[in-house]
Amino acid sequence: MVALTLAAMENVRGRGSATWVLCVLFFGALTRTLAGREHEVGDAAGWSLPSRAKVNYTTWSQKQTFVVGDALYFSYNKEYHNVIEVTAPMFASCNATAPLAQWSGGADVIPLNSSGTFYYICGIPGHCDAGQKVAITVEAAQTGTRHQVGGTPGWSLPSRSNVNYIEWASTQTFLVGDTLYFNYSKDFHNVMEVTKEHYDTCNSSNPILFWDDGATVVQLNTSGTFYFICGVPGHCDAGQKLAVRVAASLPGSVLTGTPSPSPAPSPISASVSLYANAMPAISNIMIILMVFTALAY
Repeated sequence: MVALTLAAMENVRGRGSATWVLCVLFFGALTRTLAGREHEVGDAAGWSLPSRAKVNYTTWSQKQTFVVGDALYFSYNKEYHNVIEVTAPMFASCNATAPLAQWSGGADVIPLNSSGTFYYICGIPGHCDAGQKVAITVEAAQTGTRHQVGGTPGWSLPSRSNVNYIEWASTQTFLVGDTLYFNYSKDFHNVMEVTKEHYDTCNSSNPILFWDDGATVVQLNTSGTFYFICGVPGHCDAGQKLAVRVAASLPGSVLTGTPSPSPAPSPISASVSLYANAMPAISNIMIILMVFTALAY
């Protein structure tokens, strides 16, 4: 289908620059349909000083879900701004020396090819200190369920969020491959993974793992029970603690003995499922193809 589209584009190439530009734009739409999501940093306000753009980039980032295969789009005036990828310590101190990568094109697209947390600042003196900085956490492409801890209120003191985290956990089914998402104000809270003993006693010393980025994603890679608390003094005692029991599979689906070979999926059901999942992309591609064909002939 892509080859046919390219052929149609070639046929209209000589029919006027306006038509050719239109074809290029349509083909761009086609490729973006087949790619991951593109996140415009700061949305319509773009990448600028927060005092001018009226954007808090930390808040903006916390509202996004970044997955491997997505991309960041930094739109800015290249006469006054740039984009620098830095380490976490450099991000915290707004140190623009020795960047990991740097862009200054004014319309920079940065592919998110791996999971983890990545840090970007504007390297113009004073801009990072003024808030022109963004940290993003990229999740691996997942087939499991993403559980936002506490639901919409997120991770906070129960007296403020009106969430009992023990009750919330009891309503969830956690499976290997799922993720926990802790959404919180990093100025007032954090997340610690601790032992059961430290969970029971609200002991925040020597945590197994510690996060304080405000948008913490925890991958549930193994079965078992895992314990999390907020390490800010008094918060765990006030109920900001969570225990999750992760199962290898859904109850009743664990096989004992020698499993029988799984029956082959029905070709009809498989085709219907594939068609349903691909339908949005197919619709967009067909529209683009019909436009190209009309232009070509």
